Amino acid sequence: MRAALPDELRAYMDGLGKDARTERIRLKRNVSADRGWAAMVSAAESALAHTGRVDEAGMAVAALRSESGPTDYDEPVDFGVYDAAFGKEAA
Repeated sequence: MRAALPDELRAYMDGLGKDARTERIRLKRNVSADRGWAAMVSAAESALAHTGRVDEAGMAVAALRSESGPTDYDEPVDFGVYDAAFGKEAA
């Protein structure tokens, strides 16, 4: 698995202690089994880029984010009502 990882993920894994590395290998195995290799690598890269680590929560959020598309609203969203409610002027 090590050779198949992108350089940044490989370097991250190499920097972990034995127990942490074993845990991350299990996590990657599980995510890969559920979502596929490419999705696991993408989720791990995203988690590492956004949080500086690869853990279950970060990979779950990254995987869900990649599976969902952008949110389309029927009408433009106006957050000015919140500014008015909290006494702040619109920026």
